Amino acid sequence: MRLVAAAIAVAIGAVLLAGGGTPPVRAAASCPVSQVRYDAYGGGDHSMDRTPWLAGRPAGSGLAAILWYWPSEWTRARRRGAAIYTGGEMPQGWSTKVLWTWVGPAQRGRGGRRLTVRGTRLDAHGSFTQRFGAISYGGQDRAPSFASIIDVPSTGCWRLDASTAQLRASVVVRALRAPAPR
Repeated sequence: MRLVAAAIAVAIGAVLLAGGGTPPVRAAASCPVSQVRYDAYGGGDHSMDRTPWLAGRPAGSGLAAILWYWPSEWTRARRRGAAIYTGGEMPQGWSTKVLWTWVGPAQRGRGGRRLTVRGTRLDAHGSFTQRFGAISYGGQDRAPSFASIIDVPSTGCWRLDASTAQLRASVVVRALRAPAPR
């Protein structure tokens, strides 16, 4: 039994050394994308109640990532898996704008003046960081809020970690490459 365990350990070590010491990345099919919500986001500005959004993780974080860029075709089809195009722009020509707002009662008034969004690629190596200033709007009700244009650098599975002051949450998106112009 010890001989078998030793042989397995040697085989695993050889595989890791041959691959440069890095573990294999997860397959693309395993991307745990956040689910797009089509119900009211729970904030005070009811003009945004029909805009698709993502609930931040962990559950109870209070984050609603409102997807201003979400195409009407995806809304009509009720696309569930979160997706975004690379380069900060949709094929239709508009920006990949996301409103990050913490709408839970415990989060009100607890945000800072800046939001940091850190992207970590889950299916390969890659990362990016962006920072955005706080905004205010009618119906905000002290919810910490930040407008952003998310510029994902490459296709793949990305976790976006959002943080401001004591508030932290994340969403996972599949980044797509825009089709070539015709």
